[in-house]
Amino acid sequence: MSNGSSAKRSRLLRFGLPIVILGVLAGIIGWNRQALKDAWDQHLQANRIDGVASPNTAASRPTKRPLFVLVPDKPDTIRLIDRDVSDLGIHVHTISADPPPNKLRLTGTLSLDPNRFVRVHSRFPGEVRRVGTAAGTNRPLRFGDKVTAGQLLVKMWSKDIGEKKSELVDALSKVHFDKIILDRLNSVKGGVVTERAINDAERNYQGDLVAVAKAERTLRSWNLSEEEIAAVHREAKDLLDGTVSITDDGHWAEMEVTAAQSGIIVEKDFSVGDMVDTNKDLFKIADLDRLQVLANVFEEDLPLLRRLSPDEQIWSLQLESESLDNVITGKFDQIGMIIDPNMHTSVVMGFVDNPNKSLAIGQFITATIEVPGDSSQVVIPVSAVIEEGASSAVFVETSAEFHEYTRRRVAVTRRGRTQIHVVSEPNAKQLERGIQPLRPGERILIDSVVELEAELNDLASSSKH
Repeated sequence: MSNGSSAKRSRLLRFGLPIVILGVLAGIIGWNRQALKDAWDQHLQANRIDGVASPNTAASRPTKRPLFVLVPDKPDTIRLIDRDVSDLGIHVHTISADPPPNKLRLTGTLSLDPNRFVRVHSRFPGEVRRVGTAAGTNRPLRFGDKVTAGQLLVKMWSKDIGEKKSELVDALSKVHFDKIILDRLNSVKGGVVTERAINDAERNYQGDLVAVAKAERTLRSWNLSEEEIAAVHREAKDLLDGTVSITDDGHWAEMEVTAAQSGIIVEKDFSVGDMVDTNKDLFKIADLDRLQVLANVFEEDLPLLRRLSPDEQIWSLQLESESLDNVITGKFDQIGMIIDPNMHTSVVMGFVDNPNKSLAIGQFITATIEVPGDSSQVVIPVSAVIEEGASSAVFVETSAEFHEYTRRRVAVTRRGRTQIHVVSEPNAKQLERGIQPLRPGERILIDSVVELEAELNDLASSSKH
């Protein structure tokens, strides 16, 4: 009994005393459970009970994390040591030298050519007296009729044109009579008529000529033809000769409005007898032999289009209402400079011939543009890029043997769903901003880049302290 009690006391001293000591230490360090657990595991590992190892020994815990170190002679370079890179799931990608061509598909519509579209106005307020007739018929012009340049569209009546014609007739009449007076004064022998009277008559005659010129210029500014002005001269002469009555005005206050260009009437907005002013559109005439194409392009695709030469600005137009085989090849010649604030798109403009009038205004189209690869850029996967604010970076494998990876700042030119376009050789301004080259043939990490970025920042921060 005495020997058994001694053995128990020995075992209690052997195992109990270390436990008490560890408990006191844990209390001193703030009950650090992990430290207590590690100490207990080490104690049990060194002193097995009944030959059975503790289930919480170090051999059963997870393996330690991979170890990275900074490379002293290489800025922003990290090296992986004591682990195989394949264990971490790190994969590299070789940058391609020739990125494949891109195809831009832009949606848009057909519209009127603004250079072949005119709005017909009256040059002065008045009443619509008569509408011109359609070619080959006796009916008035209407929507959809074809007209030719110079064709009569409408006849207007206005007091303004009548008053200005009357002013011309009055000026012509004064010229006629003042010329007679001047000639008579000049024919009288000297001494009978004073020189002042002759000068006054000369001045009146010259003033009448100025009034005639002023009235003619006003009529010409209203686009009256020379024949119409000549008709006013003939009517004034008939009045002076007494061959026509002044009350027999006929169509004295009428004026013709003619077509400025050939085309189709796409709008008619008046009726005979309407009183119209100079701001009202009587007709809208469009030449539909050529239509304008307006296609929408996202702002991130604008640099691709702007670097194309004029010979490369070619697109294929597919009409939404036509079969896939009906493709029209044409050129675009203008890229918009204004970005829509809601859609973040601009407009690409071009023209398409429409001699058969088979295309319609407002028709939906899809424009496809072949954009060749840019030798000054490289294409890399999206997963390889680390975005932090306005800056972008990648990890380049600078030593495959020693598993060294260098962080480089890059300049992104275009982002896609799976690929990103990056400048290969930065220019002087980009170099000043810290942008570094990224050349074809180099190998970059395409996963675990965020974790590697955090590890590099931690190591750099630790080395500073």
